Amino acid sequence: MDRLPCPAYAIPGNHDSYPDAIWREIFGYGRQVAVELGGAVFIMADTFRDSLAHGASGSPYTPLDVDFLREVAERYTDQPLFLCAHHIGLGAESEAAQAWVAQNAVCMFRGHTHHDGIVATDERWGNKPLIDIGGYAYNGICTPQGKWVFSRFDFAWAWGYQILEWEDGAGTALTYHVKPAYRYIAENGIFHINRTLSSMMTLSVR
Repeated sequence: MDRLPCPAYAIPGNHDSYPDAIWREIFGYGRQVAVELGGAVFIMADTFRDSLAHGASGSPYTPLDVDFLREVAERYTDQPLFLCAHHIGLGAESEAAQAWVAQNAVCMFRGHTHHDGIVATDERWGNKPLIDIGGYAYNGICTPQGKWVFSRFDFAWAWGYQILEWEDGAGTALTYHVKPAYRYIAENGIFHINRTLSSMMTLSVR
């Protein structure tokens, strides 16, 4: 990551069950951190912070740390706040978390779902969008014998990444998903993906 031509930060997910002290040894910052870049603040929230993994699915979901979110909002009063986490489970969150997002966040980003898309929220969340950013993934199917197979390809699971175009002082930001051109070789055939853009949205930045 240090060799990348831009700042890079890691967010712990359900398979990253390192205690905070070890996470700091690896990355130099804690499992939760707020990063100021280009006049905006990216809140890297940890929603798997309370438990170590006990199986293949990793750690169980832990709701957003509202005290941490409030502290960040109090510290950065003039910058737009983008909430990022490996997973944000809308149905598992408290009213306090919903109210914080409604009042403070431009939008939410998550990667846990393994696909891209924009999830609309309701007035409890201030109608702030939840953006699935995609990423390297797989297509899992369960055989009649109950065995999961991950060697088949499906276009919905093609890998990609989310772009956020933001200029300090601008009233809007643009986000969209990029799927690069790629050739997949899988159990069910050979597939060619053309470079595509999707999930494009203009965000209002206060």
